[in-house]
Amino acid sequence: MNNTESQLISRLRFPMTLAVVAQHCMGTALIEWETLGTKDIPGLVKTLVSGCAVQVAVPVFFFISGFLFFQGVTKMNRDIYHSKMIRRFHSLLIPYILWSLVAIPLLSLTKYGETLTGTTSISELYDFWHQLNLKSVFWSYQESTNQFPNLLGWSSIYASPVLGPFWFVRDLIIASLLSPVIWWFVTKTKQWGLVVIFLIYLLRIWPETAVNPQILFFAFGAYWSLNEWSLTFQNAIWRRLSYVAALLLLIVLVRLEGNATYWGFQLMPFFTIIGTVAVFNLWKGTEERIGSLTLWLSKSSFFVFAIHMIFTLPLGFFVTKTLFRNASGWLLPTLQYLLTPCVIYAISLFIYWLMERLTPQLLSVLTGSRK
Repeated sequence: MNNTESQLISRLRFPMTLAVVAQHCMGTALIEWETLGTKDIPGLVKTLVSGCAVQVAVPVFFFISGFLFFQGVTKMNRDIYHSKMIRRFHSLLIPYILWSLVAIPLLSLTKYGETLTGTTSISELYDFWHQLNLKSVFWSYQESTNQFPNLLGWSSIYASPVLGPFWFVRDLIIASLLSPVIWWFVTKTKQWGLVVIFLIYLLRIWPETAVNPQILFFAFGAYWSLNEWSLTFQNAIWRRLSYVAALLLLIVLVRLEGNATYWGFQLMPFFTIIGTVAVFNLWKGTEERIGSLTLWLSKSSFFVFAIHMIFTLPLGFFVTKTLFRNASGWLLPTLQYLLTPCVIYAISLFIYWLMERLTPQLLSVLTGSRK
């Protein structure tokens, strides 16, 4: 990996983490297409951003993880595998366990606060405690069948541990453990294997398992890394085509309301692939030296990803709801929605900054010593 690609990856971590936060801020998006007017602007903006555009964020992170994992790997033997697993033990497994355990008291505190505001009831808090066990905390606290089947009529499930967004870390641990299989598949099947993975992902041919099909982007990243392919198109025409294709798919998906409708659900994998290509190419040409702020935002991204759902998201919602208490029309509700992920991110960064100064060793363990 050359220096340009390394800087590209560092630059992407902050905006993609902000995209993940925005994805969790959608709320209710009401759109009346028959009588479309200014009243529908908040719903349209929510659908455009949280419902569709930011869906590329997790695939981008999976791709980066697979790309980095196989950097410089010319063979997969016991020593290399052992070395990789030791690193992932510190960067993935320990943070996964610690954050999952931290999530329990923080979620309990949040749910208790919601009982005081009338958002939820004390019985829901009791249900939360009673549902906790080893499997739910670390594997599938929330488990449900996806609203729609694939084109073949096969259903699939969504499952996340008690710290919801950490299904990504769980699946990344699984992908790392299966890295010898992935290495064999990539090196033996060549481009034909890549085509097969594309078809599996696009057609959602996936077994009913807690593991999310977006894990396949880890394999895509492995292909790019092991074949030493560039992260961006060298030809400007191809870059522009990726932007146009992603934009057209995005427009169609907004009309279909993303994953909320059957055909939107079927089209989303096409957008996440094209959108991921477009995201990497949007940063083409940013070869100048990365500033200290960009590096800090990149370094703090895992912490923000980990803490936002269990603490700063409800706090951020409380802040913006208070600021926009009497919001009406279309402009103020839209501004409230757009401001919310920024407030959540800012609170998360403030906590990160405090921990850097007060508890740097604890912060290092919680973030897997990421630099």
